[in-house]
Amino acid sequence: VRLGREAGLSDAEITAISRNELDDFPENEAALAAYSRALTLGDLRESDHERLRRQYDDEMVVAVAMLASHYLATGATLDAMGITPETEFVGWEL
Repeated sequence: VRLGREAGLSDAEITAISRNELDDFPENEAALAAYSRALTLGDLRESDHERLRRQYDDEMVVAVAMLASHYLATGATLDAMGITPETEFVGWEL
């Protein structure tokens, strides 16, 4: 959430991404968000991969997969250690 805000996303946009409500985003951004969300939820499908590949080159697809996997692992580690966020953040719903 913090990084999204720093990148210029509004709280409403962050909440929309968490809900997979991507119709108001440009297709390249929607494909990126859908792919990242599906990967982190363990529900990545070939259609998600193909959608992302229509928007980005192979290097970017690998980079997105690696970055999303990193954040997934970071979250799992924080959960395992019982670490809670220092501050509240908006509507990230899974």
